[in-house]
Amino acid sequence: EYEKIIYEPNASFAHRVIRQKYFPRPLHIHPEIEIMLVTAGHGKRFVGGTVDEFYPGDLVMIGDYVPHFHLSDPTYYEPNDRYCEVHVIQFKRDIFPQNMQEIDDYANISDLLNKSRYVIKFVNPPSVESISRIMSTVDRLSGIKRINTLSRLLDILGRIREYRILSDFDSDTFEMETDKVKDSLVGQVYDYLMRHFKDHISLPEIAAVLARRDDITY
Repeated sequence: EYEKIIYEPNASFAHRVIRQKYFPRPLHIHPEIEIMLVTAGHGKRFVGGTVDEFYPGDLVMIGDYVPHFHLSDPTYYEPNDRYCEVHVIQFKRDIFPQNMQEIDDYANISDLLNKSRYVIKFVNPPSVESISRIMSTVDRLSGIKRINTLSRLLDILGRIREYRILSDFDSDTFEMETDKVKDSLVGQVYDYLMRHFKDHISLPEIAAVLARRDDITY
């Protein structure tokens, strides 16, 4: 699914706080790079063909056009007072200079944006707390102060040396055709998981689903 990100008037990037029982959006893509900080809830993150855990304090950066979705733990689909919450900043590369890799002042940010194609998970708790404080101030700012805050945020992320690369997916080679994503092997698995999230799903069961595709050879 192609997600259209809605910006606030006169804003060059989006900041949202999403608080719901569970994250409902299916496998999706968008042209924005995304910084996600989970503040409540846990479950599985499916991103760029890999699976990872999300939990409170989890901070990731997902590149533009990288397919992803979050599947909350089954307990969040039951009648209770549990909920999931995430702080999200979304922006396009073109808000920065096109030749930023040639500008020393932007070198750190340029390297970070390039690495985001493969999805970055930051694992330094003190830095996560600092990022949370900066993200919470964005909506109180406008104009050059707002964009400078994003630059400062990215510069801090670019200096964090404790991180993991989650995916070998390269968004530069991805064709932005949602039907191709949906019909791909990964898309078929995501679709099945979303329709059967309340069930215990085994690897043989997933294999059986994929084996029914005519274009698969072993």
